[in-house]
Amino acid sequence: MTKRIYGQKRTKKPEPPVAEADARARVKPGSTQSDNLPEQEDAGQPTPARSGKKRRAKQPAAEEITCQMGKFSRAWRVLGFILMMGLNFGIIGGDLMGGKAYVHLSWQREAVSTVLLVLFNGLVLFPIIFEAWYVKVDKEKIELKTMLWRATRQWDQVTDFKNPVYMKLAMLRTGRLFYFLNKRVLPDYPILESIILRRWRR
Repeated sequence: MTKRIYGQKRTKKPEPPVAEADARARVKPGSTQSDNLPEQEDAGQPTPARSGKKRRAKQPAAEEITCQMGKFSRAWRVLGFILMMGLNFGIIGGDLMGGKAYVHLSWQREAVSTVLLVLFNGLVLFPIIFEAWYVKVDKEKIELKTMLWRATRQWDQVTDFKNPVYMKLAMLRTGRLFYFLNKRVLPDYPILESIILRRWRR
């Protein structure tokens, strides 16, 4: 038979505040709790980098590069050149032949056609003729090749270089001539531009 005790409630024994007392004893007066935390030593693990990215070694700037327009782009420019030259000969030749044949010409219509022809030549034919298809630069000279001619100039003969951000064409001037450099067609154009900017100002 088990004895039952009535009138007494079972209570849990209070645990001695050993951990709290030890923690208070470890804390020194005048210091915070974070200063007394145990230091973690990871001798076998490498410390992670602060930025999380490895520093890359600076590569020397290029001093020589060759940029050449692709065959497809060159074919389009040849086609545009042929069409524009045919348009010029057709309109101008038609006016001359009409004048010799004593045909009554409307000067208003001829003036409008002439203005449109000049506009098309300036927007299409002019850039095609002076656009560089091939560019080679090194420490001493720059070599340029267009659809109609080829030229080699020393850096002291380069008089001006303009590369506006809002346009796709940069202009390189060598004396009386100038050349257009197409930023979207010439491969590795940023490298070519950096070399030109470093060289022609010296």
